[in-house]
Amino acid sequence: MYSDKSIWEKLATYSANGKDANLTKLKPSERLLKEIESFGFNMTELATVLKTQGHQLILSCAGSGKTTALVFKVIFDQKTGFATKVVEVNNNPVRIPEKTWVCTFLRSGAEELKSSLVRWQHRLHCRDTSESIEFSTLHAEFKRALNSMSVVTNIISDSENVTLLKEVVKSYALTNANGKPLNSDDIHNLQGALTYTRNRLDNKKYQHDVYDEMNIGPSIIEAVLRDWKSLRRIKGYYDFEDLQEQLYDECYVRENQEVINYLASRYAFIYIDEFQDTSQIQYALLKVYGRSAKQVVAIGDDDQTIYSWRGSYNGIITHDFIEDFSPIRNNLSINFRCPSNILNAIK
Repeated sequence: MYSDKSIWEKLATYSANGKDANLTKLKPSERLLKEIESFGFNMTELATVLKTQGHQLILSCAGSGKTTALVFKVIFDQKTGFATKVVEVNNNPVRIPEKTWVCTFLRSGAEELKSSLVRWQHRLHCRDTSESIEFSTLHAEFKRALNSMSVVTNIISDSENVTLLKEVVKSYALTNANGKPLNSDDIHNLQGALTYTRNRLDNKKYQHDVYDEMNIGPSIIEAVLRDWKSLRRIKGYYDFEDLQEQLYDECYVRENQEVINYLASRYAFIYIDEFQDTSQIQYALLKVYGRSAKQVVAIGDDDQTIYSWRGSYNGIITHDFIEDFSPIRNNLSINFRCPSNILNAIK
């Protein structure tokens, strides 16, 4: 996202205290945009993304700086006061950030989002608000929500979860494509297929190559899932899919209004990175979280669904979110990682 402007040109336009003297004459929002631009960012599309208020879907191509753009959006919303509120502290009005959640799909990604926010707030001369924002994966938030409702959720290790699956498989005498008992690789493949099923809500949840190879249908799949979960419960454990399944059951099966209202009130501002990786059950829960939110911003690349093996569904970013939230749609279509001569040749 950086331009070819030399560092010497940048230094020449800055005053002794590190800020462009002309910036002080601008409104805070315009000043912030100019400061971002001074680091070499192309603002043609980015400025529109930052200034858009309310629900927003940002379609971003590979190499366009999705994560950085989302961090800038958080900073812009807070700097301009849109994502803040005034509270009384010792009879004095104090402006603080609204309840904000920035989420993604890997813990390392959530950590990078937080550290990136800290770095850019410092560079842009903004107050560090990172500790007042929740940065987490979806599963971490689901666990946190359940825990706050007094549900104990001890997470099982993957190795022990596989061991429990092996116990279940023996009772059903499942075999692989060669008619032999399942080996370790087969168990691993079956676990992946079951994860796919648990993340889907449509009629494709039972359509998987692994199930075809093992010649098993919906009734056996559901029986295996039921018995596998039962073993985890006996040992007092949850796996990550259990977290979202329990919340989904409360919101959509039991229609527990207390749980629905609680989730809907947790955050006023929600920012979702790598939105293309959302599964159907996760999106169903995000809809609950977003019911009362002042703003839900989702950013992703609709051509880059890499977690389809785990149940991510491309229709969420291309159709469902648009239908459910009526967001303003913006694009980040400039690839900053690939030289223009290569991009032109591809075009």
